[in-house]
Amino acid sequence: MAKKTPNPKVMLDTLRSNFGGPTELDEPRPLEQIVLLILTGGSDIVKARSAMKRLQSEYVDWNEVRVTSAYELRKWMRGLGAKKSQEKAEQVKELLSTVYNRFNKLNLDFLHKETKSHEDARKRERFQSYLQDKSLALHAMMTLHGSEKIDIVVQSGVARVLQRLGYLNGKTSTVTVTRAKIRDLFPAEDLILGQWGLYALLERYCHARSPDCRECPLLRHCSVGAVEVKKRAAADKKAAEIAKKKAVIKAAAEKKAAAIAKKKEAKRVAAEKKAAAAAAKKVAAAAKKV
Repeated sequence: MAKKTPNPKVMLDTLRSNFGGPTELDEPRPLEQIVLLILTGGSDIVKARSAMKRLQSEYVDWNEVRVTSAYELRKWMRGLGAKKSQEKAEQVKELLSTVYNRFNKLNLDFLHKETKSHEDARKRERFQSYLQDKSLALHAMMTLHGSEKIDIVVQSGVARVLQRLGYLNGKTSTVTVTRAKIRDLFPAEDLILGQWGLYALLERYCHARSPDCRECPLLRHCSVGAVEVKKRAAADKKAAEIAKKKAVIKAAAEKKAAAIAKKKEAKRVAAEKKAAAAAAKKVAAAAKKV
């Protein structure tokens, strides 16, 4: 049975509840924007802003945050939840350390496209390459943040998500068509949030090969996912049957080995008894001669 393509509002609500995300990219400086994006991933934007303000008020600058332990930082992020506060503290520290180690300062202003120097262009390329490997969602958002002209980012893979959900035909999903579809799916005020969710879904679940369909929050709307889950279930069942057979064979082999070992032990004990009896007999015979 074919899965029903989700209503765009249902999809947006599902993406928001699972991945959090920003509704606008309004931090003037790139470093603060990316820190806020890290904090808002999987969380509420209001709580993320509150956590960032606490960091900015408690520490002199981002370098002080960088050299502070994650354990210490997490207490300013408690509003995100106990588990998330530790995770986010580690992610923020990793980002700040990466920026500092690569550029010898905590400043990402070169990400603004209006900076025209060759050196800034090289730095921008290096950092965007790092971001793309690190997180597709972060890369997409920072691409939007650094440009005044682009409002929709179409990177490799996002069309695949829309195809699997039934929004796009695989044969006609060009960049232009994909961009138009994203614009059609999300109202203007949710365009950034929707893109964040799509890229987070792509990054976490909707891989080209071996997608993690069983855990995907949009599985019930995805025909490809339904097929994938059935295939995985069949493969798991077969693997379980093979494992069970191997376990039976192993148990039988262990039982046989134990029986052989027991038999050998019995023979050894009997031989020792016999040898002891023979030795005792010799001692007794020698005593008689004396």
